[in-house]
Amino acid sequence: MSKVAARVHISGGVQGVFFRQTTAQMARIMGVCGWVRNIPDGRVEALFEGSKESVEEMIKWCWEGPPMARVDNVRVEWVEPKGYEDFRIESGRISARKHEAEDGAVANTAAHVYISGGVQGVFYRYSTEKKAKVIGLCGWVRNLSDGRVEAFFEGPKESVEEMIKWCWEGPPMARVDNVRVEWVEPKGYEDFKIAY
Repeated sequence: MSKVAARVHISGGVQGVFFRQTTAQMARIMGVCGWVRNIPDGRVEALFEGSKESVEEMIKWCWEGPPMARVDNVRVEWVEPKGYEDFRIESGRISARKHEAEDGAVANTAAHVYISGGVQGVFYRYSTEKKAKVIGLCGWVRNLSDGRVEAFFEGPKESVEEMIKWCWEGPPMARVDNVRVEWVEPKGYEDFKIAY
């Protein structure tokens, strides 16, 4: 089977809506290799490699995207296949890194957050980690012994505020009673993880 490859740029409301995760899921189902990542200008970039039919199916899917996405445009450039063996999510970030802030890029801010209610045993930490990674935040999330969830979000103010807003909803099974926020100094975290 001869392989083809396409580099795709998706624009619209496509970051922070699980676009990368669902693209990776679809690609694996379709047997397509390559990668997907967020790029700083707000678009999602992907490289699809596989049979012409599968790659075209992936491009078609990109016009729809996941339920929360708003796709305005999908730009396709046909390229030479590189022989990828799997499909992965690259760690392209929405946020500017801390050292870039000195060059006049987006300065990072940080929030220490306590979520109370029915928030343990409902995939709250896992969903928080997924959402934070999607919108390019660093920090951590953990369960507390008093039944609350504690989190530290670091990144551009807009993204941190989006994350806090999401905390009021949480995953489907959660019942959120309160979200207490303390704005603090960024600590320079490099990734987002579940802490224990």
